[in-house]
Amino acid sequence: ASQKGLILVDVTDPKAPLVLSEMPVPGHIATDVAHDSLKNILAMSVADDLGTGFVRFFDLADDELGPPLGYPPLVFNTDALRGQPLDVQWLNGELYVLLKRGNDLYLAVLNNLPNTSSYQVQKLDRAKVNDFNASMLVQYGQITVTSQNERIVYRHDAATGYRASYWETLTQPGAELVANQGGLFVASSSGLADSRSPGLVVTGLEPASVTRLGS
Repeated sequence: ASQKGLILVDVTDPKAPLVLSEMPVPGHIATDVAHDSLKNILAMSVADDLGTGFVRFFDLADDELGPPLGYPPLVFNTDALRGQPLDVQWLNGELYVLLKRGNDLYLAVLNNLPNTSSYQVQKLDRAKVNDFNASMLVQYGQITVTSQNERIVYRHDAATGYRASYWETLTQPGAELVANQGGLFVASSSGLADSRSPGLVVTGLEPASVTRLGS
């Protein structure tokens, strides 16, 4: 929520939400949050005006929302891991981060957290932005990104990584992407619109991996 950072809100009454606490990020902009249901960890992506940023982690089992053990902030200010984090999502224990470098968008995948030495970074074809308006939705073998002018679908190839396979023009730059009941929706000024996918893809698995089903 911009420089207000992470805001904890009681929505017991949806018509009268109550702000309980805030964790501000002065001089930065909080761009997204994502929940890892396997480890009950929340990741918050934060960008600055200098071309860098970080992802901060919160332990949702801790009443004070302290950092999980072994999860310091993930800073994006080195040559390999550099950029402004605009969007973040967990999938199957891996953390996907959408990074802005200049006007280009990059994808960083960290697949062995809290070990930060195992990652892949690649530039996303076609994806251009002028500001922080971008969104990402990760599915198994596919990611969808909204950029300045387009919604772009990238399919994963073991040899080449993610490559653009479908794109269409957007009327709203960086329109928010939402997954619901296996479907993909794109936000607009008039609400959410169902969006087509060029192929069959899995959005999520329930129950999650390693879930205990009974005693």
